[in-house]
Formats: sequence, structure tokens, C-alpha cells
Amino acid sequence: MTIDTNQRSKNDETTGRKSVSPAFIGLVHQVDRRSSGPDRVTVFPAEATDDERLSTWVTVDVDSVVKPECFR
Repeated sequence: MTIDTNQRSKNDETTGRKSVSPAFIGLVHQVDRRSSGPDRVTVFPAEATDDERLSTWVTVDVDSVVKPECFR
């Protein structure tokens, strides 16, 4: 598995919307390479405890993930 972080501002400067959460939330992703099916990516908060991680994650097929640089 590989681990990476993505720090992204929660403030939307173009619309003036503000978040009530901290300005930055660290997200970590792990890639699960599987021989029996498609590779999967799981994203969760970097600071989450093991118990919190059970309810604060999302997993998708690797083919469904778009690299951030494609949005810019």
C-alpha cells in the first residue's frame, strides 16, 4: 500500500463560503492492489484514530480516481 496526504483549504474564496471546520484537513489515501479484482483506493482523515477511521472513509476503484492536476 502507498500513503499520501492532500492538504486542501476548506474556504471557497470565489463564493465567499466559509467552513466551520479547521482551515485544512489532511487526507490520506491507501492503494490496495488486488489480484482477484480491480485495485481499490481508500481515503480517510490523516488524524483519525482506528475507531474513527471505521466511520470516516470512502473506497473506490482506482480507475474511478482522477488526479488533482487534471482539475487545474
